[in-house]
Order: sequence, then C-alpha cells, then structure tokens
Amino acid sequence: MKTQEQITKQGDAIKAMFMDWLRDSGYIVPESEVERQYDAELDEYPVTIGSLEYAGSHVLQKVDPIAYRCGLSDYMDTLGLDQLCDYGLNSSDYVQSIDSLWDDFEDEMLVTCDICGELCPASEAVSISEDDGYSERACPDCIKN
Repeated sequence: MKTQEQITKQGDAIKAMFMDWLRDSGYIVPESEVERQYDAELDEYPVTIGSLEYAGSHVLQKVDPIAYRCGLSDYMDTLGLDQLCDYGLNSSDYVQSIDSLWDDFEDEMLVTCDICGELCPASEAVSISEDDGYSERACPDCIKN
C-alpha cells in the first residue's frame, strides 16, 4: 500500500510529465502570442485621423485600454483558451481545452496500475501477465512491494 507521501510524489511527477507533454506537443500558448494575433486582427482595420493612418490595436490600447483588454479576453474565449496557472505555470500561459488535452495525455502517456489502481507513466509500467493479447500492467512501486 502506498503512503500519502508516495502518492503526492507520484502525482507531482505526473503533473510535471503533463506540462512537458503540453510543451513538447506545442499546446502551450504564451499570452504574448495571443496578444500578437489579436493585434494583427485589429490592425486589419486601420484608424485614420485627418490624413494620418494608425494601427487599430495601437489606437485602441491608447484610447481605451479597458476596452482593449476586454476585447482580448473575448478573443481568447473564441479561441477556447484556458489559463494554466492552476497547473503550475505562470498566469500568462494558455492552452486550448485543457480537459480534453488531459484526456489525450492520459490515453497516450499513462496507464492504470492493475494492482493499486493508480495512474503511472506508461514508460515505467511493467507487464505482469499476458492473457489473450491483454497485458496487465503494474507501476514500479507495486512491483517492488
């Protein structure tokens, strides 16, 4: 039976693996990149004052910064971006639909130990039997015990 410390350590390792997987898969989008995309869309509509023309993003930021931030927030919502600060990154990192990405990560990178029922990295799981093509797998901690 695993101790609370072992479970916490394993959970932290899986979270770290998830963050690495998000980075390696290109799912993490810094806020600066989202803001650049938003600015590019605003800049498609230049603002003319007299005979001078200005980038729409620059004008909106200077004239009404609150409207700019609200528009950026709405833009992020249309992209389906979720903030990742709850998952250990700083508050300016985003991903698309984190719940579905967790499901993809779990399917690709984790297995359920057939002894303790906990998730463990698929790369560390050990096959403990093979019947009719189905392989039972155990985490390294269960094999040690």
